[in-house]
Amino acid sequence: ACFLLSCAITIASADLQPCTEDDVVYFYTTCRNLSDTRDLYSAYSPSCNSSGAPPLSPPVVDLPCNIDCAPGEYLPYGATECATCAPGTFSLGGGSRIYHWTQTLPYSNYYVMGTYCTDPSTDQASGTCHGWTPNGYSISTELEGLSEVEMALEMILYLTETGTVGFEYTATSEHEGDMLYFEVVGDTPFVLPMTAEPTYFSKTIEVESPSWFILRWVYYKNPEVSNGEEFASIDYIEVYGILLADDKCTPCTPGRAQPEEGQDFCAACAADTYSAAGAAQCTLCDADEYAFPGATACSPKEGTCDPDTDAIAFYTPCSDESGDWSRTMYYAWKMPTTCNDAGVALPPDVPGLDCLPCPAGTTHASSGDEECVFCEEGSYSNGNSCEMCEAGSAGLLERHFTEWNELPEGFDTTCVGNCDKSGWELYEDFVGTGYPVGTMVDLLLNYEVRMESYGGRITVDFEIVGASPFSAFYVLVDGYAASMPYYGSHSENSVETLEIGVSGGRKVVSFYFHRHDTEDQVPYTGVKIHAIHAYGLHGDGGASHCASCPAGYYQPDDAASTCLLCPPGTTSEEAGATKCTACPEDTFNNGSGVGCQACPADTFSHPGARYCENYDCIYVTEARDEYYNLSPYTGYEQYAYNGDYEFPGWFYVSYCAFLDEDSPCGDNSLVCEVYDDFNPSDPIRDWANWASEVEFEEMEDPHDGFILHYIGGEGVGCEEETPRALHLVFNCDTDPDNRVSLRLLEERTSTCEATLTTTSIFGCPVCDDDDFETEESDCIDDQLTVTYVKKEGARCNGVKAPTTETCGELEMNVGLVIGISVAVVACLIFLSAGLVLIFLKNRRLQTKYSLLQSQYAGEGEEMEEIDVPAEDGKE
Repeated sequence: ACFLLSCAITIASADLQPCTEDDVVYFYTTCRNLSDTRDLYSAYSPSCNSSGAPPLSPPVVDLPCNIDCAPGEYLPYGATECATCAPGTFSLGGGSRIYHWTQTLPYSNYYVMGTYCTDPSTDQASGTCHGWTPNGYSISTELEGLSEVEMALEMILYLTETGTVGFEYTATSEHEGDMLYFEVVGDTPFVLPMTAEPTYFSKTIEVESPSWFILRWVYYKNPEVSNGEEFASIDYIEVYGILLADDKCTPCTPGRAQPEEGQDFCAACAADTYSAAGAAQCTLCDADEYAFPGATACSPKEGTCDPDTDAIAFYTPCSDESGDWSRTMYYAWKMPTTCNDAGVALPPDVPGLDCLPCPAGTTHASSGDEECVFCEEGSYSNGNSCEMCEAGSAGLLERHFTEWNELPEGFDTTCVGNCDKSGWELYEDFVGTGYPVGTMVDLLLNYEVRMESYGGRITVDFEIVGASPFSAFYVLVDGYAASMPYYGSHSENSVETLEIGVSGGRKVVSFYFHRHDTEDQVPYTGVKIHAIHAYGLHGDGGASHCASCPAGYYQPDDAASTCLLCPPGTTSEEAGATKCTACPEDTFNNGSGVGCQACPADTFSHPGARYCENYDCIYVTEARDEYYNLSPYTGYEQYAYNGDYEFPGWFYVSYCAFLDEDSPCGDNSLVCEVYDDFNPSDPIRDWANWASEVEFEEMEDPHDGFILHYIGGEGVGCEEETPRALHLVFNCDTDPDNRVSLRLLEERTSTCEATLTTTSIFGCPVCDDDDFETEESDCIDDQLTVTYVKKEGARCNGVKAPTTETCGELEMNVGLVIGISVAVVACLIFLSAGLVLIFLKNRRLQTKYSLLQSQYAGEGEEMEEIDVPAEDGKE
């Protein structure tokens, strides 16, 4: 049998081409750590006949393992110094970049990739989806028709040294629910922001010794919400740290080139050029040929160009070179030009066309000048001139983009996929996608905008050209779908107007065209945007009218461009307010802009309150000379990880009264532990009740903080069924930078007794008068303002609101003054003894303080004026 096998191998080898030096394969012995050495061996490839081939080089021994090459360099076999990559090639210096996605997912000696779907409710494989889908230029999620699912892309990776993983992605979704996250298994997952723009993300992976790691990209689809485009795509993944150095440089793939040496990438060829593999330069197509960007070959132009279909009209900027303000329309062939234009004349230029009128909110710079300028802030344009806005209103800023000879400030454009262009194209009267030829193309026009705090709106006048039912146009805000998708068959060749609301702050509004067609479907589908109108801008634009300030806002001055949010504790009930009024008793306004709201049950407030008082949240020292107020936490449960790696879960803690009735522990619980899977002490449920009562303990120095002891929990799973107990240590620190959220002290925690701690200004006692210094303003109209400033180093919680006092010379009837003085003295003598006795028996606390916000709103804001009587039962 061995003889027959040997004969078969000899016969098979004889049929192969003789081996040459190009057929030599090199390999190193394994480095167990970077201080080791390694040996280099060589062999002929089994795909050639080595009989009679030149002898192989002897092994090279004791080569150092720790030679590290930079990107753009490589380590030749057997060498001890790095070399520079030649033009037409690139290297990552010991890494790998994956940017070509075929049905067989990429793999190498150092990594392998896979994809799968699971049903989150069962953690079992989903039979309705099969994972991420490669489509040549990217790998993406295909979620149409799917309900609740987790779609995972996984890479098992070997790293020699501390390295990084980076990738470029896009992800769009509804306004809530769906989520894309990345994780290195064993570390905390990172939720990736939704974004329509290609966005690069990287993470460092610490390596103590060469090890295997699992990387995972997961898209979670929420079944509760399904009203928008749901899509995630990864264009490329690059990993550094696989090796200390690449053994050789990688040739540029066809359609790309690199003219410089020592580079770590190859750039795509421009339109009307092409390249083969390993190209240093892209080659220009012949005059009768064309090519799209990134082409591997040129294609022959077909047919004769028709000016009616193959030419595009453009406009020059408006000018007065001829003495009158006008513009000229001219034509150019579409690029790249796929038809033969030899001998075909473009339509003639059309000069003397009227300039576009000034957009709303602008006016002419001067008489006879066609230049349009914004009115000054606080003024608006009525068509001919600028007029000032009155108090109670504001000239809300807006911008109107109707001319597209260049991208306005704040705009950018890009193309992702099998692109034949770099993004949306400018045509003076509109900005358009053209007619993308690639079957999978995403074209984005992004507008970075800042809205006023009360938000604004954006409208777009658009037109879909072509009738493909598979290509869609829609609008995104910060990566989330803000409109329904508009398909080619929806509004073919008719202009429509779409309006979307945009919340306050900085936003990225993306006008997104997604072509997803097969080769035999309509090839010419695109979008034209004729105008984009933005309303409610902050600090950018002009006003076309004065708008009354909405309820909850005010403006006391003329010539204002924005309305002011009523301060916490106040509101304005009607539009057009010039001032705000205090919230009535038993209501509050925490500054969220929604006006005064009724206090929850079992709480109360004084007029002008920013939050509601809750005596269940007030804890007083035994000497009754200090107290702590946690009223802002009313209705806001706090949480901390339980630190159990075998049975992970979270502690949900209420500082004030019982947890919400929807808590798994019921409405008679102050602390509830909820497990991710099940309660190890009682596996039929996933929760445990830790407390039904709370006790207060003061520290030796009240300014250090205090402790709450939560007792009366269940005893299931505890030794002798002793009730569970949890201790919560509040540490006082007035510096917001030193704030520490609620966390578990694992060294002081067991199965049935736990200790949590938190550090913030909430752990400090409420300030009293001695903690403030006063500053008085000038006396104006017999009144002055007294401002209270907290003394430096005061370890307390609270501020005093400014007060107004009478000042100046006041005239009074002398007899009246004497009468009042005698009456006051008599009253004082009568009341002195009683007052002293009451004071000695029970010193009453009284101070002024302002709202403390919950941890969801931040730290450092403090409590408003209140009298807090001593309360029985608070120890």
